Amino acid sequence: MKPIHYVRVILFITLSFSMQAQNITEQLEGTWTFNYNSSLAKMKTKAKEHYINMETTRKLSFEKSYKNRTLSFNNDGTFLQVSPNGRQVMGNWTVTSDTIILTNSLGKTMKFKIKSLSTTAMTLKLVITGNSRAILTELDYIKN
Repeated sequence: MKPIHYVRVILFITLSFSMQAQNITEQLEGTWTFNYNSSLAKMKTKAKEHYINMETTRKLSFEKSYKNRTLSFNNDGTFLQVSPNGRQVMGNWTVTSDTIILTNSLGKTMKFKIKSLSTTAMTLKLVITGNSRAILTELDYIKN
């Protein structure tokens, strides 16, 4: 293959990834509401056992922090997550290929693989690093 063909192929691939990320970004922008029941149904076995064995007050607190939580992706690269218990998390978001990276105002970063995304619904899978653990690792959202 001639060098000019390599340049064309590389340019095509670069533009394809850039357009894909732009399309994902446009679909993400707006406010999403966490689908608690759907996400709860997707819990892994150990997490589900842990959840079932929680004290009632702790389980209610868990539900209050997740059920109807909203996550807003703004077109300026900022996000705002608001929990029903009043807790707010702000920061910046970026998209690389099929991954959303959220960095809160304290510098803590969380990564999510985009399992599915449409104009009305999305499913994110938490990327767990190190010894971190989470009860909910697959998160379903509905766009407002």
